[in-house]
Amino acid sequence: MLDQCPMPDKTSFIEKINKEMPHYSIKHTVKPGLTGWAQLKCIYDESIRDEKEKLQHDIFFIKHLNLRLYFKTIWLTLKMILTRLR
Repeated sequence: MLDQCPMPDKTSFIEKINKEMPHYSIKHTVKPGLTGWAQLKCIYDESIRDEKEKLQHDIFFIKHLNLRLYFKTIWLTLKMILTRLR
C-alpha cells in the first residue's frame, strides 16, 4: 500500500531531467501509484521548471510518507475528482 507513489513520468523528459536535476532518481526508489503529492500540488509538467517543482513535492512525499499522509493524499485526490465532476 505505502509503496505506490509517486506517479511515473513521461519518458521523453527523463534523460533531460537526469542531466539537470541530480536528485531526480530519488523519486524512483518507490513504485509509482495512481496519484501523488506532486499531482495534487502542481500543474501538468510542461517544462523542466514544472518538473523541478514536482520533484520537490515528490521528495517531500517520499521523506514524510506515513499512513496519515498516504490517506490524506487519497482523500484530496477523491475530493478533487468529485469537485471537477460537478
